[in-house]
Amino acid sequence: MARHVPLYRALLELLRATSTCTTLVPLLLPLSGDPGQDEEDEDEEHSEGQTSVGMLLAKMKTCVDTYTNRLRSKKDKGKGVVKTDTSDPEPEGLTLLVPDIQRTAEIVYAATTSLRQANQERKLVECSRKVSSRPKPLYVLRSVEEKYVAAMKKLQFDTFEMVSEDDDGKVMFKVNYHYMSQVKNASDTNSAARSRRLAQEARLDIMKVLITGPADTPYANGCFEFDVYFPQDYPNSPPLVNLETTGGHSVRFNPNLYNDGKVCLSILNTWHGRPEEKWNPQTSSFLQVLVSVQSLILVAEPYFNEPGYERSRGTPSGTQSSREYDGNIRQASVKWAMLEQMRNPSPCFKETDVQGKITIFQPAHPEQLHSKMSGNKRNGGEEEERSAERNERADWGERTRSNPITLKGLHDQNIYNRNTYK
Repeated sequence: MARHVPLYRALLELLRATSTCTTLVPLLLPLSGDPGQDEEDEDEEHSEGQTSVGMLLAKMKTCVDTYTNRLRSKKDKGKGVVKTDTSDPEPEGLTLLVPDIQRTAEIVYAATTSLRQANQERKLVECSRKVSSRPKPLYVLRSVEEKYVAAMKKLQFDTFEMVSEDDDGKVMFKVNYHYMSQVKNASDTNSAARSRRLAQEARLDIMKVLITGPADTPYANGCFEFDVYFPQDYPNSPPLVNLETTGGHSVRFNPNLYNDGKVCLSILNTWHGRPEEKWNPQTSSFLQVLVSVQSLILVAEPYFNEPGYERSRGTPSGTQSSREYDGNIRQASVKWAMLEQMRNPSPCFKETDVQGKITIFQPAHPEQLHSKMSGNKRNGGEEEERSAERNERADWGERTRSNPITLKGLHDQNIYNRNTYK
């Protein structure tokens, strides 16, 4: 953002001008996807998570408010010295941009609020005249998954009190965190570029992420927890990412996910790759890291992620090895990324309701368990597998009976962030 200040200021000026024109203010609100639906239906749909210019601008204002508060807090505490670079043009640009964002957000909010109130008053008058009712349009009959996404979208990014400081400034963690030692040993001297970059990404330096496995993969419906830490030289170096869902360091879920939690990706500089695949301080972002984990690691055929195994893809031996590998991954996903997450959910993600995430897709899970068991029977031990299957189904039934289906779950990209705050 700081590298495109003139562009952002021009857009903000356009939004302020739009807010002063009554006929254009509706463009700042969510747009209807169905021309035939009435405004009452529109408001119902908007409340379930449609994006609008006004909402995005409000989020941007929250971001810059967090940014300015953090810098002010550092300044007031007087702990450490923030390094500055006189040759860096970003601070001057942000000095101009931040108040522009704050002022524009207030103007747009006032204009859209006034329009909403006028629309509500008009609808009350119209509703009083209506006598007959009409059936709901088809778009209201959304699938369970669509309702699931809408209900949880507001929890996609949130904060949790993972760390605090005592009167002496000593850092204390309230949850288990892989990079605890780095945080405690980190110098109070911070890079101004790092602070600005973190603020612009609406993140703090300590984070937990929950990613659910995509459908039609051995990881489907599993909830995988990652610890993330932004090192002192960020963004010159990539964030540190560690997988916490490892079955007590007993399971290697992927050739790129070690049982000690190491995540191998070119963008994290933990795996060799072409220069354009590695972390770039100017263009790379944390969102790219999250998308890479889901799209490059949690894939349908993880067996072929192993270097050299790609050559066996499509061959009888490669297909058989991949099936056996997938069977083991499915079993581990059910045990550690589903059942264990239900029994012992992370405190940071209790509000996302991991149990609700699983029970809403309850009809699919017994089939997933059966598929996993059937795949393993081909390798022998059928009686043992039948016994294991009965136990798994009994455990599953007991848990789902005590947890009714909810409309809570993860976002359509199945990624949830929890920042820390003090």
